[in-house]
This record gives sequence, C-alpha cells and structure tokens, in this order.
Amino acid sequence: MKKNIARRLARLRTQLRRNRLDALLVSNEANVRYLSGFTGDSSALLITTQHALFITDFRYVEQAQLECPGYRILRRPRSMVAEIARAARRAGIATLGVEAQCLTLDSAQALREELAQPIRIVHTAGLVETLRAVKDPQEVAAINACIDIAQRCIQHARRFLVPGIQERDVAAEMEYFVRQHGADGMAFPTIVAFGPRGSLPHARAGEHRMKPKDPVLIDWGVRKDGYVCDLTRVFFHLKISPRFERIYRTALDAQRRAIRRIRPGVTAGAVDAAARNTIARAGWGPKFGHSLGHGIGLEVHEAPTIGHAADRVLKRGMLFTVEPGIYLPGLGGVRIEDDVLVTNQGVKVLSNSPKRLKDIILGG
Repeated sequence: MKKNIARRLARLRTQLRRNRLDALLVSNEANVRYLSGFTGDSSALLITTQHALFITDFRYVEQAQLECPGYRILRRPRSMVAEIARAARRAGIATLGVEAQCLTLDSAQALREELAQPIRIVHTAGLVETLRAVKDPQEVAAINACIDIAQRCIQHARRFLVPGIQERDVAAEMEYFVRQHGADGMAFPTIVAFGPRGSLPHARAGEHRMKPKDPVLIDWGVRKDGYVCDLTRVFFHLKISPRFERIYRTALDAQRRAIRRIRPGVTAGAVDAAARNTIARAGWGPKFGHSLGHGIGLEVHEAPTIGHAADRVLKRGMLFTVEPGIYLPGLGGVRIEDDVLVTNQGVKVLSNSPKRLKDIILGG
C-alpha cells in the first residue's frame, strides 16, 4: 500500500475508534479516491479497524487492482448494496458508519433491509472530509501544479480580451490552453463576465460581447491528477473609472488584511472578519454577501469554509481560497481570489498572478 494512503487510513481508523464504529462505508467519489487512489467511479470502500475492502463491478476490477495496492478487491456480481451487506457480515461488523450526505434514502433503506439485525447503521458526517482539510505534501504539490498552469493560462487569455469577443470564446480558449499544457481540463465552468455581468458572482460565460472600457471578471480553475485550483482576476479595458478604482482598492486591501490574519490557531471566522470589516468600513458591506473562501483539493469546494460564522480553528496544512468581492448590480463587480496554505510560520500565498492596478489594465 502506498505510504500516503496508509497514513490516511490510519488517521481514519483513529476516527472510527473515537466514534465507536466498527467500520465506515465510503461512497463519496472524492473520498474513495483520497483513501484508495482509485480514479474511476461507481465504487465504494468498506474500511474496518483491520481491513480495507474495495467494492466495484467488472468494469473497474483490473483498474482497482492496479491503482489500489493493499486493498482487497471485491467484484460485485449483483447490486452494490447486496455486496456491501455480504462483506459487512463476513467482516463481523456490528456498527457500520455511512456517509449520510452521500447515501440516498432508497439506498439507505435497501442497505438496512439487506443487513438486518444485529448490524446497526450509524449516520456520520465529515469523517473523511475532516482529514482531507489538512493537505499532505503530495497534495500541496499537486495543487501547485494546477496553479502553475492556471497562471500561465490567464496570461495567455489576456491576449483575447478585446472589444467584440464573446465570453464563451474566451472560456473555450482557456480550456484549450490548459489541456495543451498538461491539465485534464477546467476545474469548473469558467466564469467570464463582461461589464455589468460582473455583479453576478457565478455568471456563466455566454454570448455577451466585450465592449470598450468594460471591466472583465474571470474566475477559473484547473484540474490535474484529480486536484484543482481556483483563482479570480478582474481586468479593465484601457482605463479604470474612479469608482471602480475605489472598489478595486478596497477589495485588494480586504484580501491583504485577511491573508495577514491567517496562521495556525486562528479561527476561520476571524479571517473572514478581517476582510468583511474592511469592506464594511468602505461602505460596501451589504455588497459582499458570500463567504471569504473555501477549501480546495479533490473538489472545488471542500473543508474548511472561511465564513463569518465559521468557528473551525486553522491548522498547518489547510489550503483554501481568499476571495473578497464587491458586487454592484447594473454596474459590475470585483472579486480577487488567491489560493493560500497555512504554514507553521503563518501563511504562504501559492498563487501570484499580477493584481496591482497597473497590471490589470488591458490595451494600455
């Protein structure tokens, strides 16, 4: 078994003992990959305090054998639920944890019927996700590789930000670039928002054409080897208006203040407050309505959440976005997003795509 996978399983088994569980059924696809290294789908893990079982169908048996050394591979000849129940009975499990957020009501009921007594099902939440919130060196390296491609991509995309181009054409060019440079694709549908559409935090790139002097908001990420990054930059064509300059400087100041607050032992809520209070003092508090950031890793949104009500204490190895935003309907919006890593010394900003005012003017 690979050393990093073995360490993750050891940490999970500690969680099982703390929660008085004999085993955990892992069905979330990202969690399956995290604990086994498997890159396919339609599979599940049954992790006991002694054994690691991989349950899949004919299509993935050979792949699992190659990717998941140390696991016992079980090919299910019938339904997944029936095979899980059979494996649980053979393992002598009395208390089985399940990922409540991933198991449908139908599957949960079917599992209860297949297991019957005396096996007891216990709904769990976040056992694996809590482990995933702290990244190991291999994960940090994987995310850094995504960031490297993403930052080269945005420099390439700047060449296409000229009046008349459509949002979706910029997004398509970006995806083509990252695939050419070793990525598996974009981490999520790229947001390209021209002019007033920048006030839509999750605008979809569409047929809208760039106009002269339009602000341009681009939120993009890269997926490579299962991991992702997530970045946002705003550009201005030819010049920036005095109002947008004030907004941009406020968002940038908010991000810098939040980043300076990050270190082990600080709560996520305190980091959020550093940015939120800066924007509120400038008079735009109600225009910043989302959390300051979110974890990234195997998924675009994972633990920890960096929000105003988040009481999670930051730990070394946590990796997340810092993305304050100010959105003015009918005018546009500004969001500045970078990916950061909590270190023993405080924080390391992993992304360094230019964001000074002089660096974000197009066509100058």
